[in-house]
Amino acid sequence: MKCKLIFILTLLVTILRAYEVKSINFNSSSQSISNSSFPTNTSNIDALIDLKGVEDNDTITVFWISRDRLSNIDNILAKTSQILNPSTKKINFTYRINDSLPKGDYAIEVFENSKKLAQKEFKLYSKDKIEPSKTSKKSTTNLLDISKISLATGVKRDLYGKITLIGEGNHFKNEQHTIYAIIYFENIKEDTPFSIEWVFLGDGYIQNRTIYKSIGKIHYINGSRKGVYVANITFPEDWRSGTYQFIFKVKGNIVSRKKFTIGDVQKSPKNQVIESSLQKKLIKELASWMLETIKLRDIRPLYEHSLHGWRDRHNWKRVKKGFEAIFNSGLKWKEIFMQNPKLRPIEYLGNGAIRLQAIYPGIDSVDILLEGTFFKEGNEWRLFGFALEPLDNQ
Repeated sequence: MKCKLIFILTLLVTILRAYEVKSINFNSSSQSISNSSFPTNTSNIDALIDLKGVEDNDTITVFWISRDRLSNIDNILAKTSQILNPSTKKINFTYRINDSLPKGDYAIEVFENSKKLAQKEFKLYSKDKIEPSKTSKKSTTNLLDISKISLATGVKRDLYGKITLIGEGNHFKNEQHTIYAIIYFENIKEDTPFSIEWVFLGDGYIQNRTIYKSIGKIHYINGSRKGVYVANITFPEDWRSGTYQFIFKVKGNIVSRKKFTIGDVQKSPKNQVIESSLQKKLIKELASWMLETIKLRDIRPLYEHSLHGWRDRHNWKRVKKGFEAIFNSGLKWKEIFMQNPKLRPIEYLGNGAIRLQAIYPGIDSVDILLEGTFFKEGNEWRLFGFALEPLDNQ
């Protein structure tokens, strides 16, 4: 009986494992690039990912990232996910460059669900080895200096085209559904292509997510060399609290940007002191949700308390399959969770979340580790991730 119990408990650990990424190798349609550098006119880039230890229904997600070293901001260019099987040893992902990308630093990041397994960086470089003249250097400097962005809750334009801002600022309420961005520019050549992006920089959980982007061309009125472009974005529901940024690009290069915040942007929990009473409360709630899940043989009571974005990133079919082992383990879960657990020290994560662990004295000499990762959303601590694992007392 004891051997059977240990075997079943071992199955519980399998939902926590992850396969390995042995290597990532880049190549283009025309040549293999050993030093991970490509000319800007490359049409597509392939990433061959070598995997080890893949099991049935494992998933892989890759993000193609553009890195802005000056602002320390990563922009997601593309995302692809795929379900794997034990026969998968190598898998290839292709990024097709439909729009011209500027020279700079880029990367591919590999995730299994929300766990980052590996990343590899590459560069795009210009094939033209033309030294910039003094004139072009001065023009670039002027372009960066003269572009200005203002944010407001509304705009008015009179008969002469003069724009008046309403509610100008850098902080807005969650219920301010429409926000305007006003870009002032001059001395940019007529018909020069530009693009705008609204980016959610983050709230400690979600990071660097592009909400909306569009493209256009520079135009002036009546031969003027000064222009104004008005953009706006509207959310039908209230905005998520956090830090945002509006970005203005000319020919793919960032010319100007403007940060703004929405709602109650709180300090990261890592800068706060978490009281032991709160730690006990959250562990007790997690144990209650876990017990209800096991009792009903249904994971919904558990993930209904988790963050919506976290639920979307997980393969719940696979999680449910892992929970089958828990449902059928035969352990006296109610008796286990009725005991007073031993709390481990709080772990403060870099994204503002906290990880809590508690050890429950087990029945049949098997202790149970209950783990929950929580993130503060508004005034409420929401479940971010969880684990249930048997511990060997030997």
